[in-house]
Amino acid sequence: MNAHPLPRLAVVGHDGRDGGDLALDAALGLREHFGTTVIVVHGLDLPAPRDIAGRPDEIELMRTGACDRAEAALSRRLDAKLGATADGVELAVFPGSPVAALAEVARDRRADVLVLGPHRKDGPLDLGRTTRALLAATRCDVWMQPSAPQKLQRVIVPYDASEESQRGLALGLALARRHGVGLVALQAYAPPEFAYPSPDGSEVLMPMYVVEEQRKAMKARFEAEVAALDPGGVPLSSLFVDGDAADRIVDEQGPADLVVMGTHGRTGLAAALLGGVAAAVLKRARGPVYAVRAQGRFGS
Repeated sequence: MNAHPLPRLAVVGHDGRDGGDLALDAALGLREHFGTTVIVVHGLDLPAPRDIAGRPDEIELMRTGACDRAEAALSRRLDAKLGATADGVELAVFPGSPVAALAEVARDRRADVLVLGPHRKDGPLDLGRTTRALLAATRCDVWMQPSAPQKLQRVIVPYDASEESQRGLALGLALARRHGVGLVALQAYAPPEFAYPSPDGSEVLMPMYVVEEQRKAMKARFEAEVAALDPGGVPLSSLFVDGDAADRIVDEQGPADLVVMGTHGRTGLAAALLGGVAAAVLKRARGPVYAVRAQGRFGS
């Protein structure tokens, strides 16, 4: 199992409201434990110059003034939160959409992780328009902070020995080690739903004893794989559960648990950008989720 690089640079989306503060608090936790540099980015969605009446110099002065005022307001907010501990925190305010601003900074600074606060759910397959667009525009890992950060109690890593889950486990162990907490490797078993044809042409469901044998074999293999891992001093346990993987991860997570999961893009809308299970967990999680992107980081 190769070590996953710790985040050296985090880009935080902040809209000047409380949700941005949740994302900032999560990023400041990375700074505290790993020395991560934090860049707070605010995209000011101003009308295009062509949509504003007036001389070009007046329009530009108006846009610059709006950015200056937004930057001053956000700077005061950061000062109130950070005080004399602002080292390693930068602020960037740009005219333009939040997606464009975040993506530009993430690309230009070769960010390792993009930290986002609560997002609006626009539909059952939607991660939120901003989040989905950012997944398409960047290659960063993604930290979603849906609620106020709490003192971490444990790290949960969905694990099936795949390359994706090994990346998640490596980072999960590093995070658990720095926080002094244990790690739970979780695997979910969903019984097969297919049937096979009988001689008369009807469908016969797979016999229950076959399903149970498959489940027992999968559980034994998973527990053996986890037992063979070297956690480097981190308390490590395994949890084998029945049901849909995303459902069981969300059920298992408490607000003080961090889910760290390696991802892959396969099918679907948001899933094509992140992986189906990760997309579902990000939409519904009660606590923080760190999604390790399959395509690697800018800085790696």
